[in-house]
Amino acid sequence: MSRRHLLAAVLLLLGGGAHADEAASASAQVTLSADGQTLQYDGLLAADAIQQLQQLYWQSAAKPRQLLINSPGGDARLGLLLGYLVYGWGLDVRVREQCASSCANYVFPAGRNKYLEAGSMLLWHGGALQPDWQAIIRARWPHNPARQQAARDDLALWQQQERDFYAAIGVSQLITVCGQHAQWRQAVPQALGFDYSPQVLARFGITRLQLPPDGWQPHQRWDSPRFFRASWCDTPPPPVDEPLCGCQFDDEDAPRPDAATPSPASP
Repeated sequence: MSRRHLLAAVLLLLGGGAHADEAASASAQVTLSADGQTLQYDGLLAADAIQQLQQLYWQSAAKPRQLLINSPGGDARLGLLLGYLVYGWGLDVRVREQCASSCANYVFPAGRNKYLEAGSMLLWHGGALQPDWQAIIRARWPHNPARQQAARDDLALWQQQERDFYAAIGVSQLITVCGQHAQWRQAVPQALGFDYSPQVLARFGITRLQLPPDGWQPHQRWDSPRFFRASWCDTPPPPVDEPLCGCQFDDEDAPRPDAATPSPASP
């Protein structure tokens, strides 16, 4: 998943515009398996695709038991919505190729049984507690105090929604940000995201994890190193003064990635 896609989700969350969701919708596919047991979601998280998923579930006489997902993520609140649906329906979640960003934050942890297929990627790169939100808000609207305050209010709401979600499913909220502590940012500054070992996932509260018989080894689909294995933390990373995405904003408020410093952006 490119840094531009990651940042597009940030701007959508903080009022960036509807076109991002339209693009996500066009790239998402939702189907139901022939035996009616598996809902399949492929693509970015999109509101109408999640609505279609709900329709398939409620229209099924024998309710599906599993969500097979392949998603680079998308808007955080859509991830929360899908996570609550998965948790409320008691679905297993199986990751086919990748579950990144908001998919890793909210969809995968909500599953009853959680399956990682061979070579699949489960990647985090931030959440509501990440350290650069205030810096992003200042950079995004440097001359608009009212818009900055509105974004901070929205961020505070999201942080509460995220806390409530993780409390409901029994998983630590810190799972989204442990890889953004300074020691990791300094050690792997070029990484787009991070994952955890099965043992560390268990410490966060990820239970009923099902791995391939030969073990789980994520496949690097980009030039290495594009993600790294982070470790447990018991506190969120402290605030930073600059956006971790290395992005700049031009006069039209469009993001311009700084190619010299690729690093995780927000969900």
